[in-house]
Amino acid sequence: MCSTHIKRNIVKCGGCEEVIESKHRHDFRTCKCDATFVDGGTAYVRVGFKDSVGFEYLTEYDGDRDCDVREREQDCGA
Repeated sequence: MCSTHIKRNIVKCGGCEEVIESKHRHDFRTCKCDATFVDGGTAYVRVGFKDSVGFEYLTEYDGDRDCDVREREQDCGA
């Protein structure tokens, strides 16, 4: 069985190098240079960035996040 849970939803902007964290659902955060954003808290992961700066993905998970997508859907009752 596969289960995942987002512990911390974090990214680091490749431009200004600010680390930003979304702490709850719909907690939309942008870095100080407005090149990167993160959203979703521990409910979901949504990240956006300008191609010219990129970003570093630092989100932390509990459980096995590399499991098969179909297993995750079954665990969630989808």
